[in-house]
Amino acid sequence: MDDAELLNLWSIGPTLVSTAFVFAFGACVGSFLNVVVHRLPKGMSLLTPPSRCPACGRRLSLHENLPVFGWFLAGGRCRSCGVRIGLEYPLVELGVGVLFAILYVLFFETRFGPGIGGVTNPWWHLHGAIATAPAFLAVLGLCAALVAASLIDARSYLIPGEITRTAALLGVGGLLVQSLTPGTGPTLRGWWAVSLPEWPATITAFAGMAGLALSWILLRTGRLTPSFADYDQYLEPGETFARYPHARREMIRELLFLAPCMAAITASMLLRDRLPQGMPPLPIGALGASAMGFLVGGGVIWAIRILGSLSFGREAMGMGDVHLMAAVGATLGWVDPLVALVPGIVLALAWTMSARGVAILRGRSPRELPLGPYLAIGTLLVVLLRPAFVELGRFVVPAWIDEARPGLFTSGPPSVAITNRAAEPAPSAGAESIERRWRQKGV
Repeated sequence: MDDAELLNLWSIGPTLVSTAFVFAFGACVGSFLNVVVHRLPKGMSLLTPPSRCPACGRRLSLHENLPVFGWFLAGGRCRSCGVRIGLEYPLVELGVGVLFAILYVLFFETRFGPGIGGVTNPWWHLHGAIATAPAFLAVLGLCAALVAASLIDARSYLIPGEITRTAALLGVGGLLVQSLTPGTGPTLRGWWAVSLPEWPATITAFAGMAGLALSWILLRTGRLTPSFADYDQYLEPGETFARYPHARREMIRELLFLAPCMAAITASMLLRDRLPQGMPPLPIGALGASAMGFLVGGGVIWAIRILGSLSFGREAMGMGDVHLMAAVGATLGWVDPLVALVPGIVLALAWTMSARGVAILRGRSPRELPLGPYLAIGTLLVVLLRPAFVELGRFVVPAWIDEARPGLFTSGPPSVAITNRAAEPAPSAGAESIERRWRQKGV
């Protein structure tokens, strides 16, 4: 091995170490997700009792609890009663670890990021993993929630609200903390963790959230009736879905719930010219971005649910799907959940048609398939393969993409005037070099 090869190996050493650390962290998160997937639908505590064999109840030892390796050390069986332990446990741990490691490399390793077309945006590369930890942890938390929600939904046709609420809170909290982190404001070209709305859009998003809060209070105090409150009365023993005859009526209840939100948004849009203009301070902008993403992500799915239920006379999709995409928007901004719908729905239709064909050939009834896992996969594809979706958008709507590409999906538009630009610290020589490379690529 010559000196050049040694130098190259030495230069990637820190990358390998940090990536291995992120993988280990992801594997630990995957181990916790196994607990969530198996306990949360049953209403069990996630903390107690400690991990144990589901057959004999023996508490697992420390080395048996090691993510991925613990399963192989135990030979895939309980050492006490010999019952087989499912392969899904190490697969989930390995999968989440690999997912976290890939996200770290794509977000922060400049040798890979700009070289493959800019998977994220220069803001992550410019500031590094430590400075952008709040926003990055929010993204990792969302991805973990998508995995857990998909596994539970595929088994039980249910997305627990605890998962979606946690993901949304992590998204809002992560972006807010990031906005308060010194030296990590938007770059001179407007790049930040998510697309930052101007004052009119921010106020409109806050108004919509206030409308939802009012509806929630009315629901809790009994002034509004929850939809599908009598659903269980039509559910036969052993069935997952009921032949509920009043889906259209229940959509009216949901429209009443949404009325304050829609009225507040409409009023804000009508008063747009009278609202403050320009960019708000970064913390307010971060909250506005989360609120806007929450409303757009959840609102589009809710609209599809209402229109589908009114058209077909049966519940089109569950509210868990609405909450899931609202959490996606709260973390990634308003564009990503819209784009994620495209691959999500395409995958769902492809799988449904193929599964229906196989069921017909076998003389069986086709199985109902939840939409949540496909929405989750669509979101992960958007995060991991962002350049491909940018190029697809340029093919479909070239004028809009060419104008918006510098701010597409995860950053502010280049024409945005940054409020605290003078207070932003000057970038280092390395940061200037990275941004120069991004500019040369046309981003």
